[in-house]
Order: sequence, then structure tokens, then C-alpha cells
Amino acid sequence: MKEQIILFFEKLNHFIAEKNEFDFSGLWNAQSYGKNVGGPEALSGEHLFYELSDNDLLLETDTDFELNENSQNQLVGTYLKKENSSVDYIYIVLDTSEPDFKIIAASRSKIEMEAIIERKLPVPVSIQSKEEDTILEISQEEIFEKYFSDINSTLNHHAENIFAGYWAEKAYFHNLSGEGGLSGKELYTLATNANWQLNPIFELSTFFEKPDAILIHLSIWLKALEMEKPGDEGLLLLIKAENKIKILGYGTDLSSMRHLYLKYMEGSVL
Repeated sequence: MKEQIILFFEKLNHFIAEKNEFDFSGLWNAQSYGKNVGGPEALSGEHLFYELSDNDLLLETDTDFELNENSQNQLVGTYLKKENSSVDYIYIVLDTSEPDFKIIAASRSKIEMEAIIERKLPVPVSIQSKEEDTILEISQEEIFEKYFSDINSTLNHHAENIFAGYWAEKAYFHNLSGEGGLSGKELYTLATNANWQLNPIFELSTFFEKPDAILIHLSIWLKALEMEKPGDEGLLLLIKAENKIKILGYGTDLSSMRHLYLKYMEGSVL
């Protein structure tokens, strides 16, 4: 098992050195890549990737770690190193229940990670039992606040692979919204080139009869100036697919976006 864990970290380091966030993120539990899991000292996978890649750091496994024979989750200490110097030390919890290991959580605090293993702190949805699964309600405003914060983070970091993951695959490469619409890829290019932030206007949002679809009105902000871009607003049609919120289309024409919703209801879009 130790040899497999060491090989896993070699794979991590390869993706870090290549600045390959897409494959790096694939080695994480999906729920913990974009957010901190475990406590105030915890690190999201996204945060760790940029800290490592921006500073030319790699992970060196502390070979003194002990395997927990009674758990599928293993606690591993690792140094953050640049050349021959250690600049930090973190703890990582690995799910080793499947041949392809996944990182469940990372933190500078050993206590936080031990609590994750002992299930004393909240754990990612995907590693909870079926009885504990959280049902995503698309109408909860607090979900969207976090959702758009994460989307804007991908734009700030030019992380197209992660941004694309928020979209229905067809909508990312094709404009399904008609007049005034953009594909996800076109929106990504425009938003990153112009340094946009997408801020939801919840009081204008429209919940349709279908409980898992919502039309979100957006205010476009210029990130560099921290101010609203005069006269610029947009619309996103979000749907719930496989208990995840996905973007089905972006546009500026209200009637076109409502028409997209009707086509989605008919099953003629995806």
C-alpha cells in the first residue's frame, strides 16, 4: 500500500509540474476540490494546485506515515518543497477503497484530518452513505452564492477545464440560446479576456414550473475596477441534472432564454 501511495504522489507531482489542473483535479474527490473540507486550516484542491504551481512547489511524501489497517482512508503527511528546501507541511486524507486513489481532504492541521477519518467533521457528499446524501434544492439562494463564487474563481484563474464542468456538455460548445446567446466556450473567452465577473441578481430570477430549472439574471462586473459594467446584464438558464446544477445556456434576450427553457421541457435540446 505504501508503494501505491508514493506512486500516487508522483502522479500528483507530474500534473503540478506540467501545470495540468484538469488531471490534477481528477485525483480529488469532486466535492473537496472546489471548497475547504475539514476546518479553518483545510485547503481546497483548487487552492493547493495554484499554491504549488504558482510557486514551483512539489509534494514530498513523509515516509514515516503509518497505515491504518482498519480504515479505507489513509492519513499521509507531505512536505511542500522547492528544490531541496521545505517551505510547508500538510496532511492529506486519501480514499484507498478503489484502485484509483482519491484525495478526500487536505489541511495544515493533523487534528482536522484525523476528525475527517473519524467522521467527526462534515465529509464530502460523495463519501457519505446513501442515507446521508444531501438532496440539492435548486431554489436555495445560499447555494447560488457559493456557485457563482466558484465560477468567478475559475474565470480569475483562467481554469477553463473547471469552468466547462459547470456546463451541460452540448451547451459549452454550442450556442443553444438563439439570438444574443453564447456558447459556454465563447462566454469563457469573452469573460477572461475582458476580466468579467458574473454576479447574480436574485430578486429578478425566474423559477419555472419545473422545480429543477431557473433563469438567473446576471450583472456583469469588471473585476479589475470592482464595479458594474454599465448597461451590461445577461441571463443563465440553470438546470438540475444528476443532482448537480448545470448551465444550459447564456444569453441577453429574455424571450430567447424562455424559449430555450421550453425546448428543454420538451426534451429537444439535450
